[in-house]
Amino acid sequence: MSCHFYREYDVEDLDLPRLQHALQRLIERHEMLRAVFDHSGQARILQQVPAFVIGQGHASLEELREHCAHRVFAPHQWPLFDVQTVTHGRHTRLAISLDNLILDALSILRFYTELDALYREPDIALAPLDLSFRDYQLQCAAASEELHAAQRFWQERLPELPPHPQLPLAADPASLGRPRFERLQGQIDASAWQAILSKAQQQGLTASAVLLCALPKPSAAGVHART
Repeated sequence: MSCHFYREYDVEDLDLPRLQHALQRLIERHEMLRAVFDHSGQARILQQVPAFVIGQGHASLEELREHCAHRVFAPHQWPLFDVQTVTHGRHTRLAISLDNLILDALSILRFYTELDALYREPDIALAPLDLSFRDYQLQCAAASEELHAAQRFWQERLPELPPHPQLPLAADPASLGRPRFERLQGQIDASAWQAILSKAQQQGLTASAVLLCALPKPSAAGVHART
C-alpha cells in the first residue's frame, strides 16, 4: 500500500519546458528522487535514471484526477513520484504525486521550495548538499555503543509496555485490496470554530482529534479512505 501525497495547482501561462528543466535539476540534485526499494525494503539509489517527462494529453480534469489521485507506486520501480498536466488555453492544472517512502513532510516542503526557485530562475545555483541520508545513517552506525545502549534500554522494557490499541475495524485491512481516497471539505464559521477549540481544550483534546471524531465512518466494505 502506498502513502501517497497528492496536490493539484492551477497555473496560468505555465512554461512546461522550463518546469521540465527545473524538475530534472532536482532529480539530479537529490538522491531520494532517484531511489527505489527492493522486496526486502532496502533502499537503492540509482546513479543514472532516464529523463523524466511530464505527462500531458489528458482530455479533461476528471481524466487527469482519475489517473493521478489514486496512484499506488510500486516501490521497486522508478520513479516514486509523478507530474502530470492538462491544459486549456492559458490555464494548466498541474498534478504532482509524491510517495512518502522517499519524502517526509519537511522534504516535501523543500521539494516545492526548490522547484519554485529553479522554475523562476533556471540558472540559479542552489546551496550544496553537505549531508545525504546515507551519510546520516553511517554517522548513526558509527555511534554503535550509544545505539546498542538505547536498544537494550527498550528491549528490557518491552514486556512491561501495554499492547497496542485494539481499534474497531469495519473490515480486515488485508482484505481491502487497492484503496481509493476521497477528499471531503467544508467551512466552519470562525466564531463557531473558536467555540469548538475552547471546548476541546477544556477536555484536553486537540483540534485534530475533534475533527477525526467528526468524520463520517467508512463504508462497511472498508474500501474508501477519507482525507
